[in-house]
Amino acid sequence: MPFPNAVYLLALASLGSAACSSTALPPLLRIEARNLRFTIPARISGGLTRVRLVNRDPVWHEASLIHFMDSTSTLDSYLAAARAGNEYPAFARDIGGLSFLAPGDSADVLVDLEPGRYAVVCWHRDHVLQGMGSTFAVVAHAGPSVAPGPSTEVVLTDFSVPPLVPHPGHELLHVTNIGPSEHELAILKLMPGKTYADFMAWRAAGEIGPAPARSAAGTAALRPGSEAWVDVTWTPGEYTLICLLEDSAGAYHADLGMRRAMVIR
Repeated sequence: MPFPNAVYLLALASLGSAACSSTALPPLLRIEARNLRFTIPARISGGLTRVRLVNRDPVWHEASLIHFMDSTSTLDSYLAAARAGNEYPAFARDIGGLSFLAPGDSADVLVDLEPGRYAVVCWHRDHVLQGMGSTFAVVAHAGPSVAPGPSTEVVLTDFSVPPLVPHPGHELLHVTNIGPSEHELAILKLMPGKTYADFMAWRAAGEIGPAPARSAAGTAALRPGSEAWVDVTWTPGEYTLICLLEDSAGAYHADLGMRRAMVIR
C-alpha cells in the first residue's frame, strides 16, 4: 500500500551524514501508469535515483526498468522480442524498478542509473504485449553515486528469500540478486485470513473482485549481480515476500521455494 510521502522523506532524511556526503535527497524519477501507458520524463540525470511508480489504472501494474546495451535497439525491438517469447533479449538488461502494484498504490525503489538509453515496461499479465512501455535517456551527472545509507541486506538466490526480522515502521532493504537466474522481490500485505494460495488463485482467475493482498513494496526483475534499495513501511499484519518470475518450464520461482511468510505484531 502507498506510504505517506512525509514519512518517507523524514525516514530518508534521518539517515543523516552516514548516508551521503550531502543533505540532498536522491532525485526523483516519477512514473505514472494510466490507460495501459506510462508517463515518464524523456531525460534525467544519472546516479542514485528514487524511482516512484504511481498506478492510476483500475488494474495492477509494474514498472520494470530496461537498459539498452547497444546504440541500435529500441522499445519496438524489445516489444517484438517479448511477443516472440523472448523475455530476456541480449541487447537489454533488467535493472529493477517497481514490482506489481494494486490500483491506486504507489511505491519507491532506489536504483543507480548509468548514462544510456532506457525503457520502462509493464510485464504484469499481457500488458507488455499490448505495448505498455516508454523510453527515456539517462545523461551523465557531476557527482559520484552514493549508497543511500543504513539498510537491511536481502540476498536473493535460486530459489530462496532470506528470513527477515522486521518491526513496525520504516525500513530500507538493500536487495541484491546473486542468481544465477533473474529475480524480483514483491512484498504483499495479505488481507485478514488470506494466504499466498488465495492470491495466486485470484490471479489465475483473472484478478476479478477484491484482491487477497495489497502492495507494500518491492523491486522488479534484477539480473544476477545487480542491486536495488526497496523502501517499505511495515505495519502490523501478515506479509508474503515472493518472486513471480518463471523458470524455463513455466513454474513460478515462488513455487520453487522463493517465498517467505512474515507476521508483524
